[in-house]
Amino acid sequence: MGEENCLPTVEESTEPPIRAQRSGNYHGPPTNPGQHTHLQPQTQDGGTRPLPKAPHTLTAQEVAQKLGVDLNNGLNAYEAESRLRLYGPNKVKGAEGLSLWEILLRQVSNSLTIVLLITMGLSFGIDDYIEGGVITAVIVLNICVGL
Repeated sequence: MGEENCLPTVEESTEPPIRAQRSGNYHGPPTNPGQHTHLQPQTQDGGTRPLPKAPHTLTAQEVAQKLGVDLNNGLNAYEAESRLRLYGPNKVKGAEGLSLWEILLRQVSNSLTIVLLITMGLSFGIDDYIEGGVITAVIVLNICVGL
C-alpha cells in the first residue's frame, strides 16, 4: 500500500535492453498497411524500388503485355524461334527412371522383406507349409504393391 510504483525500473529489470535499430537492410516499420519496405530491394543510392507484382496477381492482359505476347495470336514464328534459342525448350529436366529389376531389388532388400524371407525359409524348413505359404503371399503382395 505504501509503494507508489511496483514495476521495476530499467536498472532493476532482468530483461535485456531493446535495441533501437535492427541490423541489415531494415528500414523501419511499413509506412502504410500492405507495404513492407524492409522487403524491397535497395538501389545503389540507398533508396528502395518497389517490388514487381507477382504474375498471379495480374490480369491475363497485364501478363501478356509484360511478356510481349499477343493474347489473340500468340508469338510470331521469328519471336518463338528467338525465345527458343534464348531460353531453350520448355521441358522439365529429370533423371531417368529406375528399371523394373532395380525396383524389384529395392523391394526385396527392404529390411521387413528380409525378415519375412528368413521367416518363410524357417517355416518351410520345419514343414509348416501353411504358415510358409501365407508369408510367401505377404512377400509377393508387398513386392507387387511396391512396383
